[in-house]
Amino acid sequence: MLAAFNGYTCQLSDKGIFQRDSFEKLGGFSKTADLLKEKNSRAVFKKFLDHERRAEGTYDEGCVLENRTYLDLAATQRLMGGDQDAAIAALDRLAVAKVLCRGFALVCATCKHAAWYSLADVTDEFRCRRCGREQTMSHRHWRHPGAPQIFYKLDEIVYQFLRNDGEVVALGLDYMARNSKHPFHYSPEIEFRESGSTLLGEIDFCAAYDGVLAIGEAKKNGELASSNAEACKIVEKYVRLADMLYARRVLFFTTSQQWKSSTVEAVRRPFQDKLAVPLFIAGDDLLGRSSN
Repeated sequence: MLAAFNGYTCQLSDKGIFQRDSFEKLGGFSKTADLLKEKNSRAVFKKFLDHERRAEGTYDEGCVLENRTYLDLAATQRLMGGDQDAAIAALDRLAVAKVLCRGFALVCATCKHAAWYSLADVTDEFRCRRCGREQTMSHRHWRHPGAPQIFYKLDEIVYQFLRNDGEVVALGLDYMARNSKHPFHYSPEIEFRESGSTLLGEIDFCAAYDGVLAIGEAKKNGELASSNAEACKIVEKYVRLADMLYARRVLFFTTSQQWKSSTVEAVRRPFQDKLAVPLFIAGDDLLGRSSN
């Protein structure tokens, strides 16, 4: 209503859809935050974003194929501190929730193209995605170990959610919900448009927090942008949107130990004499004791 009153439309952005659907798969933002606060499970999710090529002969760090990372039981067990039972339980739980999908990492015997194939797409045979050659699976297609090894793919929506700082959003929402003395409600990332087309700006979340309207930004590395000019644009956007929405709080969340002092100063100056108050929340407050 506030957006419409000012002549703008609003809707979930692509990242807002990633947030919404990931929370649905993982049981809500609080359960998502609980998973991310736990050191070992956070390491598993983080590994799916690590696309550095593994050293030859390394078999406990998953594999990277077509710029995506796939983890098997050995890699997950390593990330879970060597606890095989915990790794099996985690993989089963996430597979049932459709957060992970099982498949094989196979190499075509003809064109040598390596790719991941869902269990739903293979029988005893598979069709190479590059050259189209159908072939019966044998040891030459999986190389290691001596029998086909299950590799897990992270759901694409959840992958995009994590890749776009969704981890920080989940932890930020959980922080607000735990610290709000009044009923807490939120919306995932929203984009505002002028006359239905021109993009005015996006906010990572919008919430009824502690009895007032709050909007905010979530970043992993403790800074809004790599350049001062880009950071200033982000701050100006939040000043403008906070004024339009009559927001009382603008929260800046990061999983880094602290926000960079230059970022804090760049935010505070434009908000002087404004209705909205900027607040900076960093890693220790978001992750809590369970991150240790």
